[in-house]
Amino acid sequence: MNRTLLLDRHVETPATATLGPVVTREDIRSSIGPFLTLPGYRTIYPEIVIRALGELYLEYNRAFAPLVEANREWSTDYQCCMGQDGPINFAVQIDMVGLPQGFLDAVTSMPLDDVREILRRRIFEIENSLAVYQLLERFFPKERGDSFFKERFRATLADLRQRFGRPIALLAVTDQKYAAMRESEFGKGITDDGLVSDDEVFELSGFDRFFGPNEFRRHVEKNRGGCEYLLYARTSDPVAKLKKPELEIEHPLLGDPKVRRVIKAHALTFNVDAPDWLVGDERRINDTKSYMASMGMAFQIESFTDLLS
Repeated sequence: MNRTLLLDRHVETPATATLGPVVTREDIRSSIGPFLTLPGYRTIYPEIVIRALGELYLEYNRAFAPLVEANREWSTDYQCCMGQDGPINFAVQIDMVGLPQGFLDAVTSMPLDDVREILRRRIFEIENSLAVYQLLERFFPKERGDSFFKERFRATLADLRQRFGRPIALLAVTDQKYAAMRESEFGKGITDDGLVSDDEVFELSGFDRFFGPNEFRRHVEKNRGGCEYLLYARTSDPVAKLKKPELEIEHPLLGDPKVRRVIKAHALTFNVDAPDWLVGDERRINDTKSYMASMGMAFQIESFTDLLS
């Protein structure tokens, strides 16, 4: 069998499994529920798959080096997420095709390089700005104790706090994003006062504080242009903008170069752009997919002719 087609053939071959009962999770506070789980069913990735994904993650970090340099405006940009060898995306989510059990069984006897190259071409995106923290943390708990993701994510945040001597805040850079995150991340609907206490933020997400644009600007002014927090910035456009690209969105933080400089200096995520940078500008890094071409995961399409090439 052609090893590069191994995963495709297993995906195309129907398989059956006993999944167990469907259970509704009642302990996740979010507007995007309900959440249905299959607590009796587990998929275990063999070590070789985890190692292959780890190698792709290291490549992903290296691929960010030219993107960060193109995005750079000030020497302090992303200073908290740069290592000796270049950019470090501290936490990523790999969106990829599901791995059938037959494929997982077959790869245990394959060379690591082959497994890595099979997976490389079946990844849709590697995302460096995680969302729905409760969902990620509370799905797939161990029989006793927290999920593997919660253990490692919280440990990573604790390590960053200790390394830099600062707490870590979530930052929504637009009013629309702030409102959406209050609902989706913390379950604060229109009937609530909308405020999320620091204790709630820590319990439900692992971060120490949740800033909206107005509160963050007041924080910077109070600190005379400084910031007491590391920032996990959530900079994606609101859903309304994705539905209507021509929609104008106010950027009270990123539209101000002084505030944008503060955000980039304290950011843990490589995703901060100036709002006036147009689509296609090589400086844009938010939600970028540019790394995919250099990693052999995708082709860059700029016209219909490219699509047919």
